[in-house]
Amino acid sequence: MWADVPESQPWDHTFNMTKFTNDMKNMNLSVLSDMQGLSTIPRIYALLYQRTRTFATTVRSLVDKAPAMWAEAACLLIDWSVDVLRHREIGLERFLPSQRESLYWTLDDALLRICVDQWDPPEPTKSPVPQSRTSPLSACRVVPWDTASAPVRLSLLKAQELLPLWGEKELEYWGWDGAKAEWFEAGWFRRSRKFLKESTRIYEIWRTMNRWGEGQLPVELAHAIVEDVASFEGLSLGDLRVMYFPRNK
Repeated sequence: MWADVPESQPWDHTFNMTKFTNDMKNMNLSVLSDMQGLSTIPRIYALLYQRTRTFATTVRSLVDKAPAMWAEAACLLIDWSVDVLRHREIGLERFLPSQRESLYWTLDDALLRICVDQWDPPEPTKSPVPQSRTSPLSACRVVPWDTASAPVRLSLLKAQELLPLWGEKELEYWGWDGAKAEWFEAGWFRRSRKFLKESTRIYEIWRTMNRWGEGQLPVELAHAIVEDVASFEGLSLGDLRVMYFPRNK
């Protein structure tokens, strides 16, 4: 009786059972994804990503039309990350870390470009002298930098208080052992926060030096002192525009 059975049949039977088991697992995964709403996330992400890009572009155009209100307009980007991306119906905790990162990067890049343009306005005939050899106080700044950027820094500080709560939601949803809450929000305005902190401190150092020397110190001596203080604090006095937006990238 066994002689009539092809030798390949046991292997085919095993193969078919394995395929059937995999199909069942995939079906179960699909059903679970539908039940938890995971199957809709790619569509929600694609739509949200496009809307976020459009909004970021709109905010930058508002700054161009109303330069005096640049800080207030920039704060809208921060509000978007809180009121829209973190809206309960969006459920951002269900998104992959890479998806969240791309959404945050879009907002961060727009905010950073706005801030850098205000700190160091682009000019077609800009002097080739590196910023490292000049003082931020030498620019024709109507409002001191720390005062002008205060609304943005305050808005970031208030929203930043929510990061631990968002991180806890991610940990609770994914249940990853050993993960830390701050890992999930690492890309949230990371570059903008760093730039604002660095530029504000550089401005404070130069202003202190200007007041201390009553404007009578030679530029070379003032720069040497500021450079030592900046080096001690881990700050860079290079052209921040080039640092954050390298021309070769």
